[in-house]
Amino acid sequence: MLPSVLWDSVQPCFSLSEEGDWLPTVQLVGLSEHEISSVYQWIRATSQFATSKPCLWHFGQQRSIPLDEVSDAARLVAAGNADPFGFAVKGIHIGEVELPTLGIEVFQSSIGINYSLRDHWTAHIVYAFFSMLLRLLRLTQKAYLSLDTMGPPLDPERFLEAWNIFRSEEEKDTDGRLDG
Repeated sequence: MLPSVLWDSVQPCFSLSEEGDWLPTVQLVGLSEHEISSVYQWIRATSQFATSKPCLWHFGQQRSIPLDEVSDAARLVAAGNADPFGFAVKGIHIGEVELPTLGIEVFQSSIGINYSLRDHWTAHIVYAFFSMLLRLLRLTQKAYLSLDTMGPPLDPERFLEAWNIFRSEEEKDTDGRLDG
């Protein structure tokens, strides 16, 4: 799928509306403990925090611990040893394209990724965002993309239809465009 074709399909999902700015969220659901860890580690390895010293609540230690002080914060959540947590990241590059700041939410069997409608989304940035989502799902066996019921993109049906076409076409075409 060409970036311009994808953009034509989903532009309303990445544009401000009269309803104001909120953070639409897509979720990678059905993740195992190992997959939560793999997705989290990929995000951490390819980005920098945009949040000042994000923390999690560790049940056993009964205290808040900075994410950088534990080797695998996501695995602690997946194993039920810590509360779900969230943080923002910047600097993820897919190929030559840098994604805008993204919000990351780690839950016991899913990871939510939210994006701001205030950022300047373009055809190439949306294509890179979809490519990142596909790359993250390729780290899993059975996980799938879902839309958050509390904060879905502006046109959820349009988003999912474009996602399904994108995923289908990209899975047929493994020419290395997802390197980044």
